[in-house]
Amino acid sequence: MYFTRWLSLYFVPVCAAGILVGVASGANTTTDPGKSLIVYVNITDQGIKLSSFLRGSLAGNTNLFSADPARGQIALFEIHNLGKKPHGFQVLGKKIRAIPPGALKSFRVYLAVRGKFPYGSSLDKNSPLFHGIFRVY
Repeated sequence: MYFTRWLSLYFVPVCAAGILVGVASGANTTTDPGKSLIVYVNITDQGIKLSSFLRGSLAGNTNLFSADPARGQIALFEIHNLGKKPHGFQVLGKKIRAIPPGALKSFRVYLAVRGKFPYGSSLDKNSPLFHGIFRVY
């Protein structure tokens, strides 16, 4: 009788707490500051295309996995001008005025809040193909 009471008072709550901690730590979090996101921005003379990837490790090799931008991540924007004329780029308060044809420029920004943020070319203001929405989840 004493052993059963001891088991129900001490052992069961400790095991339950361990299970809850394990479930909580296994949950996906969007506020992990250690995760680095790479956003490739390809600008051509016809428009802008964004693709985002999360750098991860699989079997000891570093790989890129398609991912949505999430709050709490540090995003590295790599802007490639694949066109034949200079283009600019701006998003989240960062602005690159002119990128020569064939050039690459980059910057990092901390994704502090969720939301929809406009992006676009600072040189091609009249074309809707050079503007869009960057969404942070």
